[in-house]
Amino acid sequence: MSSRDYIVDELPDTEEITVWQGPPPDICPELGKSGEFRMTMYRGIGQKQNHALFVSDPGDYGRGEYWTDWPQAAEIYAKVGGQVMVREIRLKNALHLPVEEVLSLARDVYHTTVVESGSAARLKGSTQLTADMVAKGYDGIVVCGYETPGEWSACLFDPQNSRDP
Repeated sequence: MSSRDYIVDELPDTEEITVWQGPPPDICPELGKSGEFRMTMYRGIGQKQNHALFVSDPGDYGRGEYWTDWPQAAEIYAKVGGQVMVREIRLKNALHLPVEEVLSLARDVYHTTVVESGSAARLKGSTQLTADMVAKGYDGIVVCGYETPGEWSACLFDPQNSRDP
């Protein structure tokens, strides 16, 4: 954890939210384009169980750190005994994709969400997706509404390069 990351001690209680409407990103490329992305986001860090290969999953749209603008979503990933971190995410060349395209990449092209194929196959697909995106010059993928309508999420392919200089 860098000096710019910090742990969130308490998150506000909320009723069940079906649509999240947080503030928009400070800087974001147009939908379907790539460019600079900057936004304050949250990350839930859970504790890996002894029998699990991953804390949550191999990564639907790439290998890397996943961040959200919705604190309560991060809390879900932190689970019991985990922690929620917050920081300003800065990507130089993020690919901003619509939900439908992310779903197609994950399900149809790289098979990262096909649970029946097993964790190893999903990891292979996620790793290949990241390699392909990095080869094209992208440092992450950002999407709005992937898990919850209105929720921004980002996969940072190289988390160390997404911090303030």
